[in-house]
Amino acid sequence: MNAQQELAKYKSIRSWSPKIGDFVIYHALFWTRWYGIISEINGQFVTLTVENLPKLLLTMTPEEQIENKKTISIARMQGARGGSYAIMQDGVWHIDG
Repeated sequence: MNAQQELAKYKSIRSWSPKIGDFVIYHALFWTRWYGIISEINGQFVTLTVENLPKLLLTMTPEEQIENKKTISIARMQGARGGSYAIMQDGVWHIDG
């Protein structure tokens, strides 16, 4: 790998605008709490399908997806501090920083 190459592309989470399918990681107090994929956008809120492990998230049945929903304010996610949320959208990580 060339020394000039970036390990990953990233932007400030404050510049993030949600899209269906964004991959979200929520981290708190030394461990990852959950992984999620945005399934709905409703005004100032997003609804995510969440699970504790990425493999489980990506292999959920439709019934499990309905049972494992979480709704969060977009402003809360954009204003997060301390690395609480990391969001992958179109090959770019959106993190606080």
